[in-house]
Amino acid sequence: MDDMNRRDFVIAAIGGMSIAASPRALDALAPAQPGMHVRHNVYCLNPRGRVLRSYARAVTVMQGRPSTDPTSWSAQAAIHGTLTPTPGMIVNSCEHGTRFFFSWHRMYLYFFERIVRQASGDPAFALPYWGYSPTGDRALPVSFRTPAAATNPLYVASRRVAVNAGTPLTASVVDAGPALGQLTFNPFTNALEGTPHNVVHGAVGGLMGSVPRAAGDPIFYLHHAQIDRLWDVWIGSGGGRANPTDAPWLTRSYDFYDETGTRVSMTGTQVLDDARQLRYRYAPDRCGQGVARGFDAAALRRITRVPLEPRFLAMADTVRRRPPLPEAVMAAQAQAPVTLGAAAADTRLPVSPEARRLLAGFKTEQTGNRVELWLEDIRLEGEPEVFYELYVNLPTDVRDTVYTSPHYVGNLDFFGAAEGAQRRRFNLIPVFLRLLELNRWAEDTVRLTFVPRPFTEGDNPARLLGPRTQAVVGRVSIRIE
Repeated sequence: MDDMNRRDFVIAAIGGMSIAASPRALDALAPAQPGMHVRHNVYCLNPRGRVLRSYARAVTVMQGRPSTDPTSWSAQAAIHGTLTPTPGMIVNSCEHGTRFFFSWHRMYLYFFERIVRQASGDPAFALPYWGYSPTGDRALPVSFRTPAAATNPLYVASRRVAVNAGTPLTASVVDAGPALGQLTFNPFTNALEGTPHNVVHGAVGGLMGSVPRAAGDPIFYLHHAQIDRLWDVWIGSGGGRANPTDAPWLTRSYDFYDETGTRVSMTGTQVLDDARQLRYRYAPDRCGQGVARGFDAAALRRITRVPLEPRFLAMADTVRRRPPLPEAVMAAQAQAPVTLGAAAADTRLPVSPEARRLLAGFKTEQTGNRVELWLEDIRLEGEPEVFYELYVNLPTDVRDTVYTSPHYVGNLDFFGAAEGAQRRRFNLIPVFLRLLELNRWAEDTVRLTFVPRPFTEGDNPARLLGPRTQAVVGRVSIRIE
């Protein structure tokens, strides 16, 4: 892979600072110890080699088992979600949109991986991860699309046609940099669940595009191994990043099945350290790379996309350490729903006098904890053909927006919207601090722009959507807590 492809995983939001991988991050990428399973980047594996052959064999074996067998493909997928639950089985238990998103999915993959070892007859099997990168590989791995035939258990015909054809996903679909730049757990999990998690689900389409059916696609588990790995990368990035320590997060118990079909349970306390507690590690995303190396200041300047000065990070860190306000303040609210189609759409949010006062505090005293953009009552109209990049106070003379712009907030995805109205939240602190420094933050009005993007490179929203509406966002607001 390209020498630059680690920027989105470690430092895309930490420009201008000289850092090295922390001891914890280096430890997580060290050579395997006895009894340790190593999860490799799928792009670094031989498409016809042992690991992917074992996975394909396990999928075939598991698909041949009845749905009442806890180790069957359908039973394992149903743990995550199903439209046809089998009585008495563990079903529809996945955590989405909650602070348990990472821990639940880590447990789920851990037991799934053990079942794959048993079904494949390969005790050395470790689940690969889909190591997509905005500057490197981001096409569906070849083993999952070739041959495009019933003889390939990793192939799913219902995926987006361009994805099964090997067209690379759009760069902003897979860029984890903005999420990894978050300093505290809740904003991080919220951001990473949005991008790349949700947007990749929507980009692949087919089974992956629907929460109740997503785990029926074999690529689901490699996608979630990548999300699990990014959790490790975030912790290893230091800067005060840490997992929750409260009892509810640590002690909540979830049920799964092990490789014998026995019902087992696990809690957050048991998955804090995947290497020591679960006996697996992640190999580096760069093929052939040994132990991870730190980056010097010159390398950081070369590979950082959006300049985020050290003083911005210091301000954001101060903000997160302040005590919360007594209650959330509605800072700004759009006056009407936003209809989204093939053209960019704008909405204006007048900022209240009280909100201006509080925002002024962020410049100096850093009063409060969060400034968030809320999109609520999001209703999808038809199959999602595009997603939308969100920009704040985009200059009116900008014709060709690029998501590496300092005005970029995040992506509006529609994963789960087919099952009902959705809500999305975005941390505005990074963009607020950037625009403030650039004198582009308007005191009285925030202008939010929705820019349609195709899920795969080279396509056109106008061709994909035509005149139809993709979705309607019922409420748009900014809240300060």
